[in-house]
Amino acid sequence: MTKINVKRNPATRLRHILSLAFNVLDGNARTRESWCQVFEIPNVNSEKALLEVQSRLLSLRKLFEDTESDLRQIPDINEELFIKPLSRLARVIDINGLHQTWAHYRQFLDAHDMLALKYAEDRLTLEAESQENEISSDEIQEILSELTKLYESILASSLPLDLKNALLDLINEMLRGAHEYRVRGAIALKESLTKSIGILATNKQALDENRDSADVLALGRMLIRVDKAYAFAMRIQPLLQGAVNLFPALVAHIK
Repeated sequence: MTKINVKRNPATRLRHILSLAFNVLDGNARTRESWCQVFEIPNVNSEKALLEVQSRLLSLRKLFEDTESDLRQIPDINEELFIKPLSRLARVIDINGLHQTWAHYRQFLDAHDMLALKYAEDRLTLEAESQENEISSDEIQEILSELTKLYESILASSLPLDLKNALLDLINEMLRGAHEYRVRGAIALKESLTKSIGILATNKQALDENRDSADVLALGRMLIRVDKAYAFAMRIQPLLQGAVNLFPALVAHIK
């Protein structure tokens, strides 16, 4: 993985996205089209684009929550200066209003509230736990591509049906985390890895019985790759090192 020294926190990510939204000036455009521009989603009138916009907005809503959560970890945080502006800015998200004109939602990106968000970004820069290394977009794209290939391989495999379905669920969870990373950052990877550990624990016996399967081994390698990306971002030990007893394919993680 390419090591990059870019540091981000939730408020940094949030301010970047909202600044892009503020710079969409065509108030007569449909809100759906405006968000497609912000998130660089092509074919704006397609069903795929609509689903992608909805998914990104759900991630953006979580990013608001992540930002507030980190701010509330700071003792005696100023509610008026840091928290209430977030609540007002969050009104820009309306999954059910994508057919409305953009001017209706752009008005919620008030300049004073955007300035307060900049103050929040600066304040979180002082909190080491809120800072993370940026994983390169190329690395995330490679992870998404490899997960998709692995999904197709497991789908076509001769693994027992129950185990196959569980592993497909696991990969879907990892795909969701990698997609959400582009909006929320490393916390999305942490959530997907945590849920993956639960799936591994539930299916330990079946995994043991199929431990030599090429697809099971490939899954282990893929989980290790995602876990190392998360560990790099957060500057911590990989999460899955403690799950080797659940899934022998992770043994390379501690070598």
